[in-house]
Amino acid sequence: MEESPDKLISGELALNVTVNNETFLRAIFGVAFSQAHVTSFREDPGNIPSGRQGLCWAGGSFGDSPLLPDSNQFYAVSLFNKDENGRSRRRKAEFLACYVIGCLASTILAGRRQL
Repeated sequence: MEESPDKLISGELALNVTVNNETFLRAIFGVAFSQAHVTSFREDPGNIPSGRQGLCWAGGSFGDSPLLPDSNQFYAVSLFNKDENGRSRRRKAEFLACYVIGCLASTILAGRRQL
């Protein structure tokens, strides 16, 4: 009998799914995935050389800015319209829609209280 690529882990079914950048962005932004603002760079995000921070963090829309392989890759949780010069920029004036809201659930171990 051939083994299924799916595994049963801790009572839950874990699917063997390959996800690349495009499928990840499509899952979040749907048909607007190519508008997702992304950036990638090979420098250590906590130690970018002086003068390169703006270049590293600037990024652009996924459709216009290919991500570097073997790099640090980031995406913005919102979509933005292009500015008057046709550039993809993360600015309040160009805000289009927010697609991701994150929530951090913390537990204070000392008192065993949940926030």
